[in-house]
Amino acid sequence: MGLLYRKVGRLYPGKDDLVHVVRDESGELGVINPDEMREIVLRDPEGRDLGEWHTIVIPVGEEVEFLALAGQVRNMLEKWPERKAALWVREEG
Repeated sequence: MGLLYRKVGRLYPGKDDLVHVVRDESGELGVINPDEMREIVLRDPEGRDLGEWHTIVIPVGEEVEFLALAGQVRNMLEKWPERKAALWVREEG
């Protein structure tokens, strides 16, 4: 069938100047420094510019790989703290 993406949470800019990784059903999974998040958005093994629809892996140390859209994360970082970004998982469909 293919891969499906399911929204499972959000990345929130916190008042503590950290990005909070929150899963809808289980709460906060961890925090990420905004500078580290910028590096994640800019990092691409093939040297491509990560466009709006490219996904990035969010490092929270869970068994599941969480993803976010690069464009949403950029928007969140540029408009801190007004914007959030969706948190996704990839599933077989």
